[in-house]
Amino acid sequence: MKAKKKFSQNFLVDQPTIDNITEFIRARPNQQIVEIGPGKGALTDQLARCGAQLILIEIDRDLAAALRARFQNSENVEVFQQDILETDFQRFKERGLGWRIVGNLPYHISSPILLRFLSDPSWFSDAIFMLQKEVVDRLCAEPGTKSYGRLTVAAQATCIISPGFEITPDAFDPMPRVISSLVRLAPRPQQPTAAVLTICEQLTRFAFSQRRKTIRNSVGAQFPLAPLEAAGIDVSRRPEEISVERYIAAAQNLLESRNPARTGPDAN
Repeated sequence: MKAKKKFSQNFLVDQPTIDNITEFIRARPNQQIVEIGPGKGALTDQLARCGAQLILIEIDRDLAAALRARFQNSENVEVFQQDILETDFQRFKERGLGWRIVGNLPYHISSPILLRFLSDPSWFSDAIFMLQKEVVDRLCAEPGTKSYGRLTVAAQATCIISPGFEITPDAFDPMPRVISSLVRLAPRPQQPTAAVLTICEQLTRFAFSQRRKTIRNSVGAQFPLAPLEAAGIDVSRRPEEISVERYIAAAQNLLESRNPARTGPDAN
């Protein structure tokens, strides 16, 4: 079955690499795992042998059919033919929390997929993704670096990011033009509220859309600056110079400024 360009398919074919990824994941019997883009099932086969309970999300109808045929006698493997960007995560929550997520994400839509998971990390215990190395660099970036941006803030606000190992193009068929890398995302024990994350996403979207401008000039027309300064943000700095913690604190201050607590004799 040939790879389809419209799905950015690159199938893992190098067995030592597949073994190393399996070791990095360390699946255990009865763990609930969602695999995104299983392709021909090279990694799926290894995970199924570990005794994990697998749900496969594959957008390609032909591959989904082939996977159903391949694992028809495996009671621990379910196959769904659908787009992960349209998948309802509620189905996983209804089965319990603590899911694990693994996947070789299509590089052309990796950021939207990541942001989708980062918007609600409550239902999974960790996520291990194979991504373009450049994207992993963005996830792990420090303030003041070129790679630091909106995706960095979104990821580090909710997850602890642990880079894995690099994977060379010759591990795939067809070979991609970029180096790939593994990364693990583990949700932080203490999470900002959904409302704070929403404001933080809005704030960073405006800030990094004009990253060469100062905070004052990039977001000043959309947000009051006082709550940002109260969070310790120097509004004369550029967006990439502001830490994740200060962005979250600024979002919290903005939320509170929009919904001030009612006090005094008229509070009731």
